[in-house]
Amino acid sequence: MNQEKIGKYIANLRKEKNITQQELADQLNVTDRAVGNWENGRRLPDISLIKELCEIFAITIDELLYGGEIKVEKQKEVLKNNAVKMYLTKRKIENLQLLTEILIVIGIFITITISSVFVDTTKERIIIWGLGLFIWGFGIVLRVILTKIHMMYKD
Repeated sequence: MNQEKIGKYIANLRKEKNITQQELADQLNVTDRAVGNWENGRRLPDISLIKELCEIFAITIDELLYGGEIKVEKQKEVLKNNAVKMYLTKRKIENLQLLTEILIVIGIFITITISSVFVDTTKERIIIWGLGLFIWGFGIVLRVILTKIHMMYKD
């Protein structure tokens, strides 16, 4: 996906509909600054806004992600590329979820086993517990974030 191309497409569609950035922003419950960032290619619209944005402009999601109108002969290629990108993104998320589970197990291992078996002083035990809990907590937070992202790609 080319952010700049998508941004220019959004700007052209908005101008064709003869609406301002503020009017589009109001329809989507975002700021006009967000719309400006999309149109300048600095950011992409949040995934939760894609469907509504496409409805406003009467375009398909594939056309939005492509950054222009898709001719019939090009449609299959674009659909296939978008499907492949979504599949690869889903695979990456699933691999990261496995990594989070490994982090959680390592954190638990450090917290419980190492602090019980290899540590002699209270100071060392506190340091090991802190390290273990940090790794464990980081794994849990990352897992929650990835689960939310994964839910978007579930269908």
